[in-house]
Amino acid sequence: DPNTANSQFFICFDDASFLDRQYTVWGQVISGMEHVDALPKGEPPANPGVIRKAIVA
Repeated sequence: DPNTANSQFFICFDDASFLDRQYTVWGQVISGMEHVDALPKGEPPANPGVIRKAIVA
């Protein structure tokens, strides 16, 4: 989508098979799922959340 050029990654709440063969899927939430559940949902969200910290191990 031309309006997502500055997105770094997607957080998928449901199956996102439409992304297959277009993006690399990586990562999973291992703790703090309540914070993910609290993020606004929508296309695009009316009030985007802010991710202040993410750790890639």
